[in-house]
Amino acid sequence: MTPAAEIARLRQGLYRYFAGALAPPEQVRLEQLTDAAGYLEAMQLADYAFAREWRVLMNVLESTRAATSLAPEHVRLFASGTRGVLCPPIESYYRADGRNHATPDIVMAIRRDYREMGLTASSRDAPDHVITQLEIMSTLCGGESAAWEAGSVSESERLLDSEAKFLRRHLAGWLPQFRARVHAAEPHPFYAAALDAVHSFVVHDKDLIAGLRRWSGAVA
Repeated sequence: MTPAAEIARLRQGLYRYFAGALAPPEQVRLEQLTDAAGYLEAMQLADYAFAREWRVLMNVLESTRAATSLAPEHVRLFASGTRGVLCPPIESYYRADGRNHATPDIVMAIRRDYREMGLTASSRDAPDHVITQLEIMSTLCGGESAAWEAGSVSESERLLDSEAKFLRRHLAGWLPQFRARVHAAEPHPFYAAALDAVHSFVVHDKDLIAGLRRWSGAVA
């Protein structure tokens, strides 16, 4: 596998990993996160700028043995309660800025952006849900990895452009507010560490994508 393909494969795995970390906790998923962490760290994860936040998450994960200890907190933070959702994990909430009537138009605009970029959100989750958007980035990175491995620089560049556009228009735009809201709720250390790690990774990935786009232009 080429170095560029390996980097894309690592990024694919990280986006999928963070989607799993923010999904409803189940014992099998917790075990999968532990197993996947070892696989990702074997791909020289320590060399990246978000390694410190990743290590904090790994330390918390190591001390979190049972999903039952996370389940009530996941519900408290991300599920609807008597006063609504404490920390809504959806883009439209932060872009609507309290204007409930604006939410449908924002979601429609998000779906339109997806279509323009040739993306399809899973029908299982809302198109603006954090898990959906992390999984979409994982899919894009997977396609990029395959394109690099096939020697298709033009397809790799197209996918890098889609990744940059997706982060700029969506995930990177509202993730800081989501992270701040979770921290304000004094969450379980696992969710505090998960939000810190995914935020640090996304910030780093924006810069990495920009660098890869410059590099691909130089070698094309």
